[in-house]
Amino acid sequence: MGANAEAWTVRLVLADDEAAVQDTDHRDRWRDWLHWGNVLQFLDADGCQTLITTTSIERDIAVDLYAVEPTEPTIAVSDTALPDNIEAEIGLADQSIHELLRAVSANPQARSFVVGEETDDGGVIEVAWPDSKVAVLINGQIAPDGWTARTAAEWNAPTLLAAIRKGQD
Repeated sequence: MGANAEAWTVRLVLADDEAAVQDTDHRDRWRDWLHWGNVLQFLDADGCQTLITTTSIERDIAVDLYAVEPTEPTIAVSDTALPDNIEAEIGLADQSIHELLRAVSANPQARSFVVGEETDDGGVIEVAWPDSKVAVLINGQIAPDGWTARTAAEWNAPTLLAAIRKGQD
């Protein structure tokens, strides 16, 4: 074992059957596989083993790994992927709000937000749902009277989503 007595076995396996290769996300998976492979190639201390391969040859070469059984490949697919236009709009907001916006935007009812909404008096609201009169504020921003507005730290996804829904009623 190495100096810190850690033991690592890493299997980095890219699905390369015809269906996987034809999938629209294959290029992104391949790019991620390549990046991780570039990092993992240096995991070579005592007690460390790495297998970087594809599904078509994994079973033939995995016998070199001790104490590891071959596994069926699984393709990780995010079920929370947002449409590109929503991601682009989120990218316009202050970085501190991105996680909150992604969380509420998982619900299509909350995707009608505007980043940098200008108020009637010329002020700016970082993120607003104008139809619901709901806002997420930063840096001392002030929302107009009649709006439900809090700073990003005061919101969480469930309460923000509830406010948006209530305003849409």
